[in-house]
Amino acid sequence: MSDRQETIEILVIKQDDKPIRKTIPNTLEAKQHEVGGYIEPYGLKNGATIYCNEEGKLGSWSLNRAIRAYDLDDRAGSQIVEMMAGTFFISGFDPESGEDASLTEEQFDHWTKRFHSPEILVQNTNNELLSVPVPIK
Repeated sequence: MSDRQETIEILVIKQDDKPIRKTIPNTLEAKQHEVGGYIEPYGLKNGATIYCNEEGKLGSWSLNRAIRAYDLDDRAGSQIVEMMAGTFFISGFDPESGEDASLTEEQFDHWTKRFHSPEILVQNTNNELLSVPVPIK
């Protein structure tokens, strides 16, 4: 018997918007629909997985949010390690079944706060990437 959840609760992060809690079918097609194409996963800290469009930076999508080293490991610094383009979402992960799972309330709280404000991503004169939060009304 499979421990796979039929639906999962995820956090969807669209450009220029606050994160949105959403329930989707736990299928490849539903995940692809959320990001508008083929999905690519990245492991985050606290048992979460981020999914983005694997061709996001190649397409016409604008940069959305920066992923920092501390998003992957609490002991890491604040340097930008990845930039998400277009819509992405965060799900939980069940290591026992190896399947995606619903986010826990603690994960929803953490990632909603972390990605609350949209960001403008810029490169400074030293070729360093910077993210500037944009307030939401």
